[in-house]
Amino acid sequence: MVYFGLNFAVVIGIFHGFLWESLKAFWRAPWKSLRSALIGLALYFGATFVIGFAITYIDPNFVNVNDDNIMGLFDEYASLMTIAAVFLVPITEEILYRGVLFQGLHQRNRAIAYAVSVLVFASIHVIGYIGMYDLQTLVLCFMQYLPAGICLAWAYEKSDNIIAPILMHITINQIGVSASR
Repeated sequence: MVYFGLNFAVVIGIFHGFLWESLKAFWRAPWKSLRSALIGLALYFGATFVIGFAITYIDPNFVNVNDDNIMGLFDEYASLMTIAAVFLVPITEEILYRGVLFQGLHQRNRAIAYAVSVLVFASIHVIGYIGMYDLQTLVLCFMQYLPAGICLAWAYEKSDNIIAPILMHITINQIGVSASR
């Protein structure tokens, strides 16, 4: 929890102006953000279903090692991990991956913005397990994060503020937490 809390505090401390501007943009046109988040969620769940089907075909016994590790932490620290997974991590990750990385690259090249932000987002969820698991498992885990990375970036682009992907990410993680109980 200290790790998640410290990351959150540092990111908010550094990018508070960006977050404040996004909140003001959200309140000027809340339906634009909410519509982008809802469509993004629908796209995410559809793409996740397709990727899940493909992964099951490749490896019927596949378990996402990052999800498994996080669920292990939930067993010991349910309340703290719920706060981290549902609030701290989505806000921190969205500010960094969509607000900083995607937005910065998008000003130069839309395709590169999508490619880099999605690849970095998926990689960060897998990189800590390199050397602990076989390559196929890591590639399949990586694949599972691609729909989220794409759909979160899409929601950011369409809403033109960070609130839509934050709301999406919170919803996705809350559903995951609720399903695990």
